[in-house]
Amino acid sequence: MNSNCANQLATGENAVIVACRSAQIIVGPFGIAIADAMMGEISPAMANAVASSAAYRVLIPMNLCNTYVAGIMKGSAAIMEDAMNHIKELTEKHA
Repeated sequence: MNSNCANQLATGENAVIVACRSAQIIVGPFGIAIADAMMGEISPAMANAVASSAAYRVLIPMNLCNTYVAGIMKGSAAIMEDAMNHIKELTEKHA
């Protein structure tokens, strides 16, 4: 987990769970909210922490790892551009 201007970095299941408690915005692929997604890297506890967090979530659709999101073209640059614009709006609103 890392944030803008952070001077510390933590990784692993517990770090994700703890960070989700105080996060304002969570950004990542849909898989971060699905237990056992991303080739098993997302534990049920991590997925639950993301899904139940009070943070605003920007989930980026990806058709990977036996998950198909209908209506999404794999690798569309427009998806990333839309996500980045939305994140920019959120951060400017909270600044």
